Amino acid sequence: MAKPYIESWTNGWQMKGHFFATFRFINWEQNATCISLLWNAKYLKVGLEWQAYKAKSSLLDVSLHNHYLLPLLPEIKKANHYSVWTSAKEEFTPFLLLSDFQAGVKKEILSELDNKNGLGVGVIFEKRDLMNPVETFLPFISELEFLYSKMKHAFEG
Repeated sequence: MAKPYIESWTNGWQMKGHFFATFRFINWEQNATCISLLWNAKYLKVGLEWQAYKAKSSLLDVSLHNHYLLPLLPEIKKANHYSVWTSAKEEFTPFLLLSDFQAGVKKEILSELDNKNGLGVGVIFEKRDLMNPVETFLPFISELEFLYSKMKHAFEG
């Protein structure tokens, strides 16, 4: 992984209420696909997602991002721990569990993907339930990094 990028537009005076960082592979820093970490007033979210603001510099467009990520979702071991969303999701609206998505609750997400929004998958931890953050989310980051690596290799052929 390349050096993490800390989003300065969220991390200035608001640092206690909103922290956002992204992680990308070396030589993939320009891509919109990334592993992200969002810490806000309500939860910690660790995900593999699409960042629309990076679309112009990205090797993968949103359609390719979705094309490579969707088939990887069944490989996630603990689907009931993961959630899915799109880049159209508002920060504090409820997340859809991956297990529900896989069970057929897909209409809204698929509609948003049809409208050129990027798919995201990850874990959301309520802040009050997070006693040991690093120990808790490190296994999930490892699994997301594995999926991210598979996306990269599929794209590069």
